[in-house]
Amino acid sequence: MKIKALNHFLHVSCISVALVSCIPTFYYDLQPGEVYVDSNEEGLLPQQGTGITIDIKHILEKKTTKTTPGYSAKLFRYRVFLDGELYSYGINGGDEGTGDIIIPLIANDSYTTKSVIVEGSGSREYFSESSWKNWEVLFEGTQDCLKENEPLRYSGLENKRLRVDIDSTVLYYDFIPGYSAEAFKRFLYDSDTITGECDLSGNRIRIWFKYTSPGLSNIIPQNAVSGNIRKGTIGIDGYHSYLLMDNENWYFSEFTSVGTIEYNSYGNLQLLKKESDNSKKILHKRIAFSLVD
Repeated sequence: MKIKALNHFLHVSCISVALVSCIPTFYYDLQPGEVYVDSNEEGLLPQQGTGITIDIKHILEKKTTKTTPGYSAKLFRYRVFLDGELYSYGINGGDEGTGDIIIPLIANDSYTTKSVIVEGSGSREYFSESSWKNWEVLFEGTQDCLKENEPLRYSGLENKRLRVDIDSTVLYYDFIPGYSAEAFKRFLYDSDTITGECDLSGNRIRIWFKYTSPGLSNIIPQNAVSGNIRKGTIGIDGYHSYLLMDNENWYFSEFTSVGTIEYNSYGNLQLLKKESDNSKKILHKRIAFSLVD
């Protein structure tokens, strides 16, 4: 009986090992499909702004067998030009893959139309940004403008600053020039104040919003860079929003900065960092953003 039991155990074990070793890992190439964008009766993109959606197709290239299931996708990059000026740039893909890419386009607060060009390019290799295919034009269009009798809505925002309230702690930031910060600045102007929740952990504050999912990426067009992001910077990492407290070497593969902390606010930032260091758990706080002079 012991011999039979041993044989049965070995038989089951072999089957289990065989099944585990045959779990597939899928490898996909990401290719652009249609670009969807709203337009008015004249065929122009709305003056008040809209979302540009790039449909991403997952083309299965190969699959392998490993002891754990897996998914990998080549990287896909995109860029958007507004009247010939770079408006947004981002990279999607990797181990987590990507869904459709949605790029928020801000209002055309001027009296002349603007050209809009969307381009895309896929990587040639997995897990690498060293080799890319040539840029391909995915969409060309024109954004409508204000009528002659309509007033400018966003004039006078150039010198506005960002105020961040984390519970009773107040921080002030200077906006970084560019479309990413401009989009956030305009959203704050239209909303007066936006509030949410944040987590303090280690050297960063992760920002959550109940009504914007995911994070601020529905509002802010990405202009992603890779590398060490300096302390005191606020911005988005793909789908999440972060405020960096005290780390000169915090590395991000894709980070879009919208503001840098003012010198006089470093003391309050250090107090938050000290509170985070002294806590044995993640701290949950309320956060609010507003524009100030």
